[in-house]
Amino acid sequence: MNLLSQISPEPLDIVRSLVQHGYEAYIVGGAVRDLLLGVVPKDYDITTSATPEEIRAVFGRRSSRIIGRRFRLVHVYAGASRTIYEVSTFRRQPDSNERRGLKCDDGKMIWNDNVYGTLLSDASRRDFTVNALYL
Repeated sequence: MNLLSQISPEPLDIVRSLVQHGYEAYIVGGAVRDLLLGVVPKDYDITTSATPEEIRAVFGRRSSRIIGRRFRLVHVYAGASRTIYEVSTFRRQPDSNERRGLKCDDGKMIWNDNVYGTLLSDASRRDFTVNALYL
């Protein structure tokens, strides 16, 4: 079974672009499960060693947007329909010294746990049902 031949061109192009710029990049989670089951994925999540700013530099301001307060990730717009693909940076579990709260406008505490990591540390944070599958 050749899983790569079953993947839509846009997410593969995103992964290839990141790799060509020197970053690791993988399709992750539910799309991998669906492909293994022979089902067409409804969406594709991509994870990479590139930071949100580096992802944005690869795809440019017109084709990408950094989003999120607690977990920053990048929406990359691809294809004629400008389909949105979520591209996140590898993360690791922050230690107690790195986890710090930030007050937001309504007085509630938002944890800053955008601690970037490696492929291995990212996989160790995910449950092993689907979300720790990479392709």
